[in-house]
Amino acid sequence: MTRDVWNGRDYLPRVFDRWVGEAGAAFQAAEVEGVVVGVQRLRAYAPGLIWYEGLRVAAEHRRRGIARAMLEAAIEDAR
Repeated sequence: MTRDVWNGRDYLPRVFDRWVGEAGAAFQAAEVEGVVVGVQRLRAYAPGLIWYEGLRVAAEHRRRGIARAMLEAAIEDAR
């Protein structure tokens, strides 16, 4: 999912394990037919503030509204 991001130098593979296990953060995935095709992360930054980062959608699943749906879900969760 990240091979074509930042010319193959995406930071997500380096922080993935930490992000998934970090308390106080929400690492979310989108699935299509049981396969993870998108990820994103939300983290409490300060009282009343959420930091949103790491939205990725697999290249073969882009332009299908997955990123939009994930972002909308993140906004709803942040409320």
